[in-house]
Amino acid sequence: MNEKAYAFKIITSEEVFYEGNVVSAVIPGEVGYLGVLANHAPLVTTCVPGQLYFRDTQGAEHRYQVDKGFLEVLDNHVTFLTEKVSASREVNE
Repeated sequence: MNEKAYAFKIITSEEVFYEGNVVSAVIPGEVGYLGVLANHAPLVTTCVPGQLYFRDTQGAEHRYQVDKGFLEVLDNHVTFLTEKVSASREVNE
């Protein structure tokens, strides 16, 4: 399977926590979890505390506990802004 990748960035008030290409991400939105794949429609929304996870282009799955924040999806660039990210665990597949 040849999945399309897109640019993904997690930014806190202190640092760029993650920046790289991913093939999928799931983010805790106000009305439920949001799944994002390549070519997703443009979107700006608020997010709630919860678990954010994504799969990178190597197939590794990353999981983090995040605080509330904002998500922007535009032209295969996804940015998640939050105050806090906790690297609770990472699962490599």
